[in-house]
Amino acid sequence: MLTKGVLVLFSALSTAFGDLDTVVRASRAVRAIHSRVHGTITAGTSLYSTGSPYTAHDQDALLWCGLYVTAVLYLGVHLLTALCYCRMADGVRAGCW
Repeated sequence: MLTKGVLVLFSALSTAFGDLDTVVRASRAVRAIHSRVHGTITAGTSLYSTGSPYTAHDQDALLWCGLYVTAVLYLGVHLLTALCYCRMADGVRAGCW
């Protein structure tokens, strides 16, 4: 069974780099998972009071998730690039620039 993180990464990569059919399939899978995420806020915040209902389909939640996944992908690509660059032989590394 795949972990939640792997599924999120796969979905993010599929929607960012997939063809139209892949994007639609991945988006539908994410929406199906989000349909199960709902409840009541148990501790109030400055934006939401205790007892307020929440759902993963809430626009603010979707925006936050989208920004989070985008940041993780962006940082992951840069980290992977840095790791690969550091492991290159000096001569190969010099040829990259």
